[in-house]
Amino acid sequence: MFLSILISGFLTEDKITSNVAGAKTISIPDSLIIKILMRTDYRFFHDKSGFIKNLFTFEPEMVRPNNFIMVCILYFLATNRKHRGEIGLEGYFSIPRICDEMTLLGFDGGDSFKACSWLLENELISSDHMKTRGLENSDSVRMSSSGFMHLRVLSERIEYITGILPSTPIFDRRFATRVADRVKIENERGWISNPMRGELAREFHAYLSNKRKR
Repeated sequence: MFLSILISGFLTEDKITSNVAGAKTISIPDSLIIKILMRTDYRFFHDKSGFIKNLFTFEPEMVRPNNFIMVCILYFLATNRKHRGEIGLEGYFSIPRICDEMTLLGFDGGDSFKACSWLLENELISSDHMKTRGLENSDSVRMSSSGFMHLRVLSERIEYITGILPSTPIFDRRFATRVADRVKIENERGWISNPMRGELAREFHAYLSNKRKR
């Protein structure tokens, strides 16, 4: 991660060489660090571009695709991280238990299994067998430190919210068009203004609130 930050094109030379050149200290805001970790060498974010993942995505082949499924699984594991699951270990819960809990929230059981597989492959959860692929119903999983940071820290940050939008499946054509317009502006300028980011974040919040009510 540290090396990716140093060699990133988003980190300009004056940020690194200011002290060597005798200039005043130039701070590197955490929003820039988040941007670098999300995009590394890429112009825009996608799930293979960096160390950070999109919590509001879903697998295309899901029966009832929903932007909340990844978040709800992580939230269940987060709120129960001090409790013992089916194998008697703190924070570990079996895949059938998680799928049952998600079914109570209205998610399809098969979709929940696919979501758990995606979370495991992206290291947002960890299994009792320490594998990252080939999830089975006999496995138990817990939230990883990366999953905790995504859920509790990154999801509150505007850079994260606006950064994931181009790769987030959106069911509202009007909002999707506005996101595409903002991406076009950033592609032309190399950046978008903070008011634009705030507007996008508010619209995404309204979109999610409407999805939650439905």
